[in-house]
Amino acid sequence: MAEPKKRPTSKKSEEAQLEDAYANITRRKNQPAGKYAAQNPDGQTARKVTIIAISVTAVFLVLLTVILVVTLGKNDGPEQSIPDLTVAGVNISGMSQEDAREAISTAAGAMYDDCAVEIHMGEYTIQLTAQDIQARLDLDRLMAGIENSSIQGGEFDITPYLVVNQEGILTAIEKQWEPIANVKTEPSWTLEGPAPDLTKDEAEIKCQTLVITLGAGHKELDTHALYEEVVNNLAKGIFSMDFSYTTQEPEAPDLEAIHQELTTEPEDAQMDMETFEVSPHHYGYTFDLEAAQKQLEALGNAAVLEIPMILTPPEKTTEDLEGLLFRDTLGTFTAKSASIPGGRDVNLKLSCEALNGIVLNPGDVLAYNETLGERTPDKGWKPAASYEGTATVMTYGGGICQTSSALYYCALVADLEIVQRHSHTFISSYVPFGMDATVAWGGPDLKIKNNTEYPIRIEATASGGTVTVSLIGTDTKDYYIKMDYEIDWKEPYNTIYEEMTDQNPEGYLDGDVIISPYTGYKITTYKCKYDKQTKDLISRDKEVTSIYSKRDQVICKIVEPETEPPTTQPEETVPSGPVQEDGA
Repeated sequence: MAEPKKRPTSKKSEEAQLEDAYANITRRKNQPAGKYAAQNPDGQTARKVTIIAISVTAVFLVLLTVILVVTLGKNDGPEQSIPDLTVAGVNISGMSQEDAREAISTAAGAMYDDCAVEIHMGEYTIQLTAQDIQARLDLDRLMAGIENSSIQGGEFDITPYLVVNQEGILTAIEKQWEPIANVKTEPSWTLEGPAPDLTKDEAEIKCQTLVITLGAGHKELDTHALYEEVVNNLAKGIFSMDFSYTTQEPEAPDLEAIHQELTTEPEDAQMDMETFEVSPHHYGYTFDLEAAQKQLEALGNAAVLEIPMILTPPEKTTEDLEGLLFRDTLGTFTAKSASIPGGRDVNLKLSCEALNGIVLNPGDVLAYNETLGERTPDKGWKPAASYEGTATVMTYGGGICQTSSALYYCALVADLEIVQRHSHTFISSYVPFGMDATVAWGGPDLKIKNNTEYPIRIEATASGGTVTVSLIGTDTKDYYIKMDYEIDWKEPYNTIYEEMTDQNPEGYLDGDVIISPYTGYKITTYKCKYDKQTKDLISRDKEVTSIYSKRDQVICKIVEPETEPPTTQPEETVPSGPVQEDGA
């Protein structure tokens, strides 16, 4: 600190100065000089004036002396006390410069000699040692600053007088920050929990959780701003502080790619059409992509995204398919006729045995003749009445049109596709008009196609002239079928009497029916669809038109025989050509 300039002082004593002043005043009044001049009796008034002047002068000189003493005392005398200030945690109020300096130096040494700083940045911490910082106070500048400060009280800011190792602090910060800043990870994902068995029932499947860990972006730190913060806190005696860094946004996880990789499409259960065994279904496996996107957008600072995996059911599970198979009766019909043991009844039974248990897979076509095969005696078929043209003849397998007609009717009400069908020559009595189907080996045939999505099993039984056929499958329709018919026209038969003697080979008696009659018809059949719920008629569509011939009735009339030699009758034979395997 520069030494203050000293003011010049007089060598005379105060007393000599007063005497000189007194003498000067006396000479100006032509009065005797010296201290005795005031005793002149002729000059009383003058003496009074002189006394007043001397008094004023004396007061002036006293004030001047005080001013000089104060001024000189400020520069050369003892130091003044310091205002009410706190410096480096020390209240120096009333101290001398020397005492304050010593107190501040002691406090600063205790504060900074072994100081260490901790900088907290979230999950990271940077530590500065005393060697890194090397903090100290510039006491000379500090004391001068205090002396020249206009602050009269409170905390004195020592920041401008704090000396630190700037290079050491910055080096320590950058060295510790470098590995933190370089921590950058890409987003990753994993499935938590064991992989589920997607062939089980939904209630038994425990789904996994998709856990996506977000990537960590590059971190940036303003080291110079941090340095300034450290210095400011050191000046305040703060050695633990929080500071923030900035982070570049990490790369977002590609949810669409993850979704595509993890998604498994459901697989329907399948049936082996030969063994009718059902293969296991597979549930689909995925997660809600849209919900995951929204969750990711709202994630904020969290680092982990948890997404539940979900199941997507197949259209047909194993249980569903097994439950769907052969659950519904698509159509059933019972055709009744007179029981004829030993012929027709045997043939009806064989025809039903050939059909019973057959399964038509979707798209399969059943051909009646092919299914039963050729009707020959070695296969057990018996002769029974059939049609050959308009005549009734005995053929092997006669009567099996009763079974084919029952099957045809079932196919109609099941709404199956009719590939081929032929009506009889004459109207049939065991099915509604226009709903019969004649067959003959090498001739007319009945063919039906399974046009549903599921297998159909045929059930057929025969007993005592009665045939029952049913189609068992899976009904997925929202309607049901009823068949109807209209008679477009009919042609009545005539009655003809055939005369013969009572010795006729057939043994007919008078009035016996030789040929049974049939009325001719033209029949149009209609397929009517009804809503299953409302029972309302949806449609009434023409199915087919059938024309049936008339056949006149022939009755035996016994007459007297003529006198002519008898003729020999030919033996009965079984036709070998195509016939309608049915009888009256």
